[in-house]
This record gives sequence, structure tokens and C-alpha cells, in this order.
Amino acid sequence: MVFSSLLFMFIYLPVVLAIYYIVPRRWRNLWLFVANLVFYGWGEPLWIFAMIFSTAVNYVCARILSGTDNPAARRAALWVGVIISLAFLFYFKYAAFLLNSVGALFGSGPIMTAPRLPIGISFYTFQV
Repeated sequence: MVFSSLLFMFIYLPVVLAIYYIVPRRWRNLWLFVANLVFYGWGEPLWIFAMIFSTAVNYVCARILSGTDNPAARRAALWVGVIISLAFLFYFKYAAFLLNSVGALFGSGPIMTAPRLPIGISFYTFQV
């Protein structure tokens, strides 16, 4: 489903917005999270669990950052979130290229085939 499709504009978006305004305020973010997972899964259902994992890690790190005054815990939470997010991005976008380049440098064949990219991984990584 793309933003300009009739399905999105006349069914998905109106339903999501209607339910958003019907549910109590405290549940609206959860509703948007679920609705966006459905939208994301429509295009690439395989990567929903990776998206949930990445979101959960960053959520926990953000909770630690906002919930403690301990500078060491805050620094550790920040670095864990950044490293895990960038590791996801690196794996999907650059790992195959790097490994195959090193393999070619030493005369072996391709070491790794490039994995299919999750839709919008760069956008999602740098928005978090």
C-alpha cells in the first residue's frame, strides 16, 4: 500500500483517523503504533518483528534516559540505543558490501548475499 493509492486514501487513512479520535487520549499513541505496524507490514510483513525489536530497544533506552539522574546509566542507555540502531542499519545496508569487498581483496568469491532491505530503515533509524 502506498500513500497515493485509493486503498490508503479512502479506506486505511479515514479508518485510522476515525479510531484515533474515538479512543481515549492515553491510548492514541498505542493505536498509531499498531496502525503503522499494519501499514508497514502491508509492504513487507517479514520485517515487522525487526521494527518491533528496534522500537522496543529504543523505548527502553529512552525510559532509562528520562527516569534516572545517574550519568553512567544515562550514557550507557544512550550508547546501547545508538549502537543497536546503527548495527541494524549497517547490517542491512553495508555488511554484504564490506564482507564481499574483503573477500574479493583476498581472492575468494562472494561471502554474503545482500539481505532484502526493510522498507525505510534509514529513515526510521535516523528519526529515532
